[in-house]
Amino acid sequence: RVAEEYGMLFVEPAGAAQPIFEAGYKNLFYAAPAVADDHYNYLYDHLMSLPESERPATAAYASMDDPLAMGAANGLKAKLEAAGVQTVVDEIYPPNTTDFSGIAAQLASADADLLVGGTQYQDAVNMILAVRQLGYQPRMAAFTTAPTLAEFVEAIGKENVDGIMAPTGYSPATDYEGNANFVAMVQEKEGREPTEDEANAYTVGQVIAAVVEAVGCAEQGECQQKLVDWLHSNEVPTIVGTLGWDEAGRPNGAHFIQQYVNGEPEIVLPVDQATADFIAVKPAW
Repeated sequence: RVAEEYGMLFVEPAGAAQPIFEAGYKNLFYAAPAVADDHYNYLYDHLMSLPESERPATAAYASMDDPLAMGAANGLKAKLEAAGVQTVVDEIYPPNTTDFSGIAAQLASADADLLVGGTQYQDAVNMILAVRQLGYQPRMAAFTTAPTLAEFVEAIGKENVDGIMAPTGYSPATDYEGNANFVAMVQEKEGREPTEDEANAYTVGQVIAAVVEAVGCAEQGECQQKLVDWLHSNEVPTIVGTLGWDEAGRPNGAHFIQQYVNGEPEIVLPVDQATADFIAVKPAW
């Protein structure tokens, strides 16, 4: 809002919930592959490409009352319902929920083919442990945030994580613009691969550098509107893919789909950036 009032370009890496893009901001650009509603687009496209007998017929959703977590789950839910996948559970729980026995009972009773958790971290862990105790084994399972964190494997057990999916906005393995150099820089400085948060921040820098170089200015005043207009009309190659934006600042892409394969997080979608094959039926957890 402050950037809008002063007529300044605002490129940001952290606000992905739909209400941000419905507020009427003209100078806002989200520097990541997709807003929350579109995080699962690659998964949806892949499921629709499967023979009908291999697609999930039913789906269950359990989401924290949080704009980002709910947005990702609801975005997939809307697309799957339109494609004929029946929603058998649609549960929303408060952020402070720790006891998932009641929700787990609903999920186990419904026995949906696909389980989708709109989660952060501990809630996803607690939900998985609770449904596992009740013997619920969905054919497919996807959760936001939690599976992308290193501690997830320890919490669930390496022998139990295979097939679990999550949307993620970054992968060190992709061949996108500048990614190899970015990975090498972080490896040299920190002795590890970059995190998604670090990649998001770097992407902001790539976008700003590209627009300033193209327009030839960066100062306050008329220049700022020129920067905004250029980004509305052009695409920018980045380490998370080539980004373009609509009039509200929504990017035009989708998140990668990460899935655990042999106990390790791999990118399985899109296929052209995959580091492993998609597991169609999740092993027991």
